[in-house]
Amino acid sequence: MFGRPEAAEAKKLWIVAAGSVLGRFGAVDILVNNAGIQHVAPVEEFPVDKWNAIIAINLSAAFHTTRLALPAMKKKRWGRIVNIASAHALVASPFKRPTSPPSTASPGSPRRWRSRRPSTGSR
Repeated sequence: MFGRPEAAEAKKLWIVAAGSVLGRFGAVDILVNNAGIQHVAPVEEFPVDKWNAIIAINLSAAFHTTRLALPAMKKKRWGRIVNIASAHALVASPFKRPTSPPSTASPGSPRRWRSRRPSTGSR
């Protein structure tokens, strides 16, 4: 997401948004990652720009919000991260295959991150 020129601007926006939330509230106690989009088309006709948008919003956004919220959670030794994903993480539907990888990856991410640092108090 951050490799393209316009991605540098997106990165700045993430940092400003996180700074604004942390500046106003001091920390994020509970983060709910619930953003998602989809585009329906056969994979051989699926527009690359739509694929990139799905990955950016359905997967990368959860990573970046978690990445920015986690330091304050660790400092407080408390926090919760909830990732909400599409049913397509579990059940396939015609022409919705491109939404499946981010849906499948997103819910388990906090478990994998926590397993690397189990003493942080965050879930």
